[in-house]
Amino acid sequence: MTSREVVQLIEQIDAAYPGKIKKSQDTVKVWFRHMKNQDVDRVVWRLDNHISRSPFPPTIHDLKEQIRPEHDKGVVTRINDWQKKKTTGPTDEQRKKIYEFLDFKKGD
Repeated sequence: MTSREVVQLIEQIDAAYPGKIKKSQDTVKVWFRHMKNQDVDRVVWRLDNHISRSPFPPTIHDLKEQIRPEHDKGVVTRINDWQKKKTTGPTDEQRKKIYEFLDFKKGD
């Protein structure tokens, strides 16, 4: 979204919810900082849906597209990497050392 589109968005919110959003440069700056990477058509679509179901004005969170974990391709890669690194547990030698250590601690 451009700064101009953010101003238009704030004007639309004010039209739907009169007096519920402060129309100022600070408001535009904050909204633009969070909405600049958003697609304007999708934001307007979310605003229209919000207006049809809520008597309260939307927040940035309500209109900003949320990244869903299932759309994050990196998650699958991290899961696959984790599965490759998983072990079946301690070896017999490691288990023996653990038991020895625990017995030692029990005796203290």
